[in-house]
Amino acid sequence: MLNFEFTKEVFTKTVRLRLLKNGIIHYTFLPNVEIDADAHVENQAALIKFTNNSKSLLLVDSDNLISITEDGRKKMREMECFAPVTVRAVVVKSLVPRLLSNFYIKFYKPIIPTKNFSNYVDAMSFLENYEKSSQNNKNNHLIVG
Repeated sequence: MLNFEFTKEVFTKTVRLRLLKNGIIHYTFLPNVEIDADAHVENQAALIKFTNNSKSLLLVDSDNLISITEDGRKKMREMECFAPVTVRAVVVKSLVPRLLSNFYIKFYKPIIPTKNFSNYVDAMSFLENYEKSSQNNKNNHLIVG
């Protein structure tokens, strides 16, 4: 069973950010929102402040998202390298939006590792395994003297 208990919460006009007890940031688009360039700038500034600009695991709930405008997509690409995110798991339950999101990921190849999921169980498992594998890689380095 998934645990969505959180310790901190912040809202912008278009998203809700929650720090889950397991350390994952739950980034949820609010109902019926459209993301333009200004909304993305506001959301990224909120995320940077929320995380103290520390790289984090991001669980994105995009079920309520209506669309991202062309200028919003451009701004996302432009600012992606500054996002305090290590890896993104995007939950898209509906088939058509998931297909569009998969196309976007394959076509634009995000800088931040990003994967789509149809459910939270698989998305959370992916994030937790990514974190474990990152920790193992840090612990298995060679020291050259």
